[in-house]
Amino acid sequence: MCLMRGSAPFALIGLLVALAFPTTLVAASARSSSPTSSKGPTAHAAGRTCNPRKKAPCQQVDLSGRKLTRRDLTQANFHQADLHKASLWASNTWRANFRGADLSKANLTSGNRTRADFRAADMRGADLYNADFWGSNMRGADMRGVKLSRTRLDRADLTDATLQGAKTDSYTIAGAILCRTTMPNGKVAKPSCGQRTDGGSGIGTDGTGTGTTTTTTPTKTVTVTVTVTVPAPTPTTTTPTTTTTTTPTTTTPTVSGCKLVKGAQCHGADLRGADMTQLDLTQADFSAADLTGATLWSSNVWKSSFASAKLRDANLTNGNRTYANFANADLRGADFYNGDFYGATFIGADLRGTNLSNARLDRADLTDANLQGAIGASYTTFGAIFCRTVLPDGTLSNTSCP
Repeated sequence: MCLMRGSAPFALIGLLVALAFPTTLVAASARSSSPTSSKGPTAHAAGRTCNPRKKAPCQQVDLSGRKLTRRDLTQANFHQADLHKASLWASNTWRANFRGADLSKANLTSGNRTRADFRAADMRGADLYNADFWGSNMRGADMRGVKLSRTRLDRADLTDATLQGAKTDSYTIAGAILCRTTMPNGKVAKPSCGQRTDGGSGIGTDGTGTGTTTTTTPTKTVTVTVTVTVPAPTPTTTTPTTTTTTTPTTTTPTVSGCKLVKGAQCHGADLRGADMTQLDLTQADFSAADLTGATLWSSNVWKSSFASAKLRDANLTNGNRTYANFANADLRGADFYNGDFYGATFIGADLRGTNLSNARLDRADLTDANLQGAIGASYTTFGAIFCRTVLPDGTLSNTSCP
């Protein structure tokens, strides 16, 4: 009874426990005294740090307000991390994990976000301008008020995502999954769950997207047995003949002493008017070469260098130009029709008067490039870098400058 009524014995017991387990009590006191976050149930590990890089383990780390621009963050783990107001401008987050992360008001512009995981992420007010989210998983993501200008959401999974109030302008959702998706106008998308839209640009006024849902009707296979009677062949005498097989001779095309092959070393070569159609010229060096009026139709120049080369009036149509280097190249009047220039470098390139019809310039670096007077329609620049870039209409774009 004395123990129940008196406070001194309890104080003595508390003092003994405190002396025995000081660290535990202090840690518990610190957690219990911290204010409850209004951003959700995510708890960030106290004192946990990480070095944001490729495959970095940054789960539950506080990176709010951090500058993570132009970094290779591919396959990094930001699960439940705090990236509130962080800047990931022009960073590469291919297959990175942002599941349950706080990306509210973050800068996600001009970057590669393809196949990244944004499930249940808080992206309210984030800037997605000119970013590529192709194939990303955005199930349950809160995207209210995001900026979708020039954003690519093709084949993204937007099941249960909320885009209400998003600021929209010329974004694409070709092949995206819309299932119980709240659209920018507040309406819930109607396509059946699990089906993809057939494509389109922007969101329709009914909130269902400009594409339609394609349903495939299963076909019924009918087996028909046909009996055919073939008369016995008449015996004939066959005179043996001598067959001569000619093995074709492969000739390596050579112009001005430059062998036009994979990995060709043609630095400074004179290739004016050369016919280089349908050749494998991957990782070749054409830097400072003169390719004025040359034809590279359907050729593959993946990762090749055309730095400071002359490509005026060249035919670069229908070919693979991905990750090629055209820095400081003279491309005036060149034809890019239907060419794939994904990830190519055009820093300081002169692209005045080029034909960009159906060209793909996604994630290309157009820093200090001049496109004044360029013509064409339906070309894409998702994730491209525009910094001191002169656009076709003569205006200057600094939208991607740090």
